[in-house]
Amino acid sequence: SGNGSVKGCPVSGCGSGPTIYAQGLTNPRGIAVDSTNVYFGTATYGGVAGGIWSCPLTGCAGSPKSLAPAAIPYGLALDGTSVYWVDYDDSTVRKVATGGGLSAMLYDGGPYDDAGNAFNQLGLCVVDGPYLYFGDYSEDVARLSINGDTPVLLANTVNGSVYGSYFGITTDPNNVYSGGNGIIVGANKLSSDGGSAVANGVTEALGLAFDSTSGIVYWANFGTGNGNDGTIGKFGNDGGAKQVMQASLVTPEAIALGG
Repeated sequence: SGNGSVKGCPVSGCGSGPTIYAQGLTNPRGIAVDSTNVYFGTATYGGVAGGIWSCPLTGCAGSPKSLAPAAIPYGLALDGTSVYWVDYDDSTVRKVATGGGLSAMLYDGGPYDDAGNAFNQLGLCVVDGPYLYFGDYSEDVARLSINGDTPVLLANTVNGSVYGSYFGITTDPNNVYSGGNGIIVGANKLSSDGGSAVANGVTEALGLAFDSTSGIVYWANFGTGNGNDGTIGKFGNDGGAKQVMQASLVTPEAIALGG
């Protein structure tokens, strides 16, 4: 209905209200920040054209800058030069310079192996050095060069043949982590051995974040969606035991770290 918005507020509080970066948006999803701008995606529906947008952190009077057109960008990631996004609509991966310009196709949604398998309805993504890592509707976890190439299947987090969630994804220096049905899977970033469960009993880890200072992976566990059984928790990337930090939450989805 075009009533989405992107807003921001200092951690210390925002007094009379948040900064409004954009409003009247169709399904804004995916958000990232650097030292000067906030970046986000919006969806194409009907006569509304979706896209990738930026706005100075100080505000842009509700008129963000258009960086590139997009269909239904679901996950968005950022490095020092480019904004990357994965598209739910056409299962593609693209990037555009942070200042805008022509976008580049990194993955066209076609087969990634000789059997004709392809990634379908892409969800969340994270960029780490020379690679972008993403998940899809079938709970696959894949690696793709930031310069474009054939994606590599690293793992699949399906546990009990339950499909259809876009689970959290994050990386440490050696591994990529992704949520699944009751599990969090870790897979070597340079291998395709399928990975292994690093945490069990986490119903739906829709948010994951890695703290490089402590070596801790944090999760936001949506739970069953039928009550207050969501959790926030953590485990060590060295194989340390998982710990629930806060329980009895109603459907937490995202998590971010700040010192």
